[in-house]
Amino acid sequence: MTVQKTETGYGDSDVVHDVKMDYYGQRLATASSDTTVKIMGLSNNSPPQVLATLIGHHAPVLRVSWAHPNFGSVLASCSCDGRVIIWKEGNLNKWAQNQVFHEHKSSVTCISWAPHELGLCLACGSSDGSISILTACSDGCWDTNRIDHAHSDGVTSLLWAPPAAPGALAGSGLLGPVHKLASGGCDNTVRVWKLDNGTWKLVGFPSPDMHSDSARDEVVAPSTKSRVAKASDDDVSPGERRRNRWLFEEDELLISTWLNIPMDPIGGNDQKMVSFWKRLGKLYEENRTELKKAVAMEELAKTKQMEIDMQIIYKDTSSMNEEQLQFHVQLVQRLKQKYLL
Repeated sequence: MTVQKTETGYGDSDVVHDVKMDYYGQRLATASSDTTVKIMGLSNNSPPQVLATLIGHHAPVLRVSWAHPNFGSVLASCSCDGRVIIWKEGNLNKWAQNQVFHEHKSSVTCISWAPHELGLCLACGSSDGSISILTACSDGCWDTNRIDHAHSDGVTSLLWAPPAAPGALAGSGLLGPVHKLASGGCDNTVRVWKLDNGTWKLVGFPSPDMHSDSARDEVVAPSTKSRVAKASDDDVSPGERRRNRWLFEEDELLISTWLNIPMDPIGGNDQKMVSFWKRLGKLYEENRTELKKAVAMEELAKTKQMEIDMQIIYKDTSSMNEEQLQFHVQLVQRLKQKYLL
C-alpha cells in the first residue's frame, strides 16, 4: 500500500487543535486558535481547497464534529469562549449558524454526536466540570439537559455507547435504544452515565486509582458495548511496571535522594547494594506523591491562566471607548509576546 502525503497550502493562521473528515471522507473541517473553522474539499485528482471559513467564535476553537448525513450537512464546534455553535449548510458551501449555545461558564473542551439512531443529539464537556446534552426537536427547537459536577477539575473527553442494549439483537426492535455516555476528566476518572426517565444518572465509576493523571480519551468495544478502554496522561496503566516518561522534577528528586542516602550517619556507605537501592526506592516514592500533586496543581494554574489570557486576547472590542481600546491593545500585545503568537 502506498501512502501519499498531501498538503493543503491553505493552513490556518494559528494552532490547529482538531481536524475531522465528514462521513464520506470528501470534506475536512479544522478547528484553530485563530477562532475560525475551515471546511476543505478533498479530491484524489487535485490539492485540497478551502470551501468555506466559518466565523462565529471569539476565542480559540478546540473541537469540531460532523453529524451523521441523515441530518444533512451539520457541523458542531466548541471554543474557549464557552460557546457551542451548530453550523448548517444551505446552498453548496454556504454555511450559517443554526444554533448557538451558552450553557457553560468556561471553555468547552470536547463535543460528541450521539449515534444517529438516537436523533440529532450532541454532548458537550467543559472545563467548568459539567456536561450538557443538546437534542434537536421536531419543531426546530433544542432541548438542553445537564450533568452538573460530572468531573471536579473539568471534562476532557466524551464518548457515546452504541444505542442497542447489551445482548439485544441488532435491528430486532425488541428493546428500545439506550442513551449511554462515557466521560473522562482532569480528576483522573472515567464515568459512565445513562439516561433514565429524562435524567442522566451515574451508572459506572471505575476504581479511583485506575489512573494517576487526567483521562483523555475512551473507546467502547463494539462487540460487547459494555467495555471501555481509556487513555490517560499518567505514566503507566494498572499492571504495567515500565514508566514511559519522567518529569524533570522527578529526575531532580531521584538524584537528590541518591546523593543524600550515603550521608546517612547510621547506614552511610556501609550499606549492602540491595539495601541501598531498596531505601532509595522507598524514599523516592514517599516524596514523589507530593511532588506529582504540586506539579499537577502548577499545571492546572497555568492552564486556567491561559484560558483567561486567551479570552482577553479575543475579546470583542466593539463596545470599548478610545481609552479602554488603547489599554486593551497594549495588554494584547504583551500577552501575544508571552505566548509567542
